[in-house]
Amino acid sequence: MRFELSTTIGGHARLTGTDLERIAKAGFSTIDVSLPAGAATGGERWLADIQQPAVNAGIEIGGLSAPWSIGPIALAHASVIGTSRVTLIADSCRAHLAASGAPTDADKLARGLETLAREALERNLTLAVEFPRAFRPETIVDLLEGTDAVAPGVCLDVGHANLTGDAAEMIETLAG
Repeated sequence: MRFELSTTIGGHARLTGTDLERIAKAGFSTIDVSLPAGAATGGERWLADIQQPAVNAGIEIGGLSAPWSIGPIALAHASVIGTSRVTLIADSCRAHLAASGAPTDADKLARGLETLAREALERNLTLAVEFPRAFRPETIVDLLEGTDAVAPGVCLDVGHANLTGDAAEMIETLAG
């Protein structure tokens, strides 16, 4: 069994080699690295700097997550760290302090989703989206089914799902 840790739980602080060693000792073999909104201009260097410490700790960088607002930048930077999965966070909470920049209207989000899904496909990347908590599962399914490009996956934050209702119901609806 493989365990993957989303590093967004640590906020937007830069991970150190010591952090990665602790993560590996805790049993995680793969991490999802967070690209903070502030790293939009220097993100490529920021990500490259984490590669060697991850290798030294024996951890694979399995994915890159980023706020919705810098989705195109995250898609471009994914190859820098050799990952093929990008998760865009279209919501904000106390763990993701910066606003995501995602439209709160489903129709506007759908237009952006279509563009990002096409770009991910062109770059041979797997795209997932953590949709806003205000979106009902049925709305998310409609958005995914309305995407002409390869529909992205859904990153379901069960903590957020519990805040808005029944996480089990959400899982069942999204699993289709």
